Amino acid sequence: MKVIVLALAFVIANSAIAAAMTDNEVRHAIVHESKVRYANICACPYAARSHAKICNAGSGMARHIEVAPVCYSKDVTEQMIRDWRQRNGQ
Repeated sequence: MKVIVLALAFVIANSAIAAAMTDNEVRHAIVHESKVRYANICACPYAARSHAKICNAGSGMARHIEVAPVCYSKDVTEQMIRDWRQRNGQ
């Protein structure tokens, strides 16, 4: 029972935080979430591999994978912001 209550409190807190976020903060959240999905590969050109080399041409963006990561806030569209807000209870 305690676990359910804590999980519900977490969801409510996340919704409240998401509701208060500006578009710029949402853009940064989208970029962060995108990079997290590609944690095992070089998602973005500016990422560093474990041996401290910059990814550049080996990045997910450069390899033109089917669903490329969003690496820069400027690449986040208004539709992506609306979708993110809808998924996060805004």
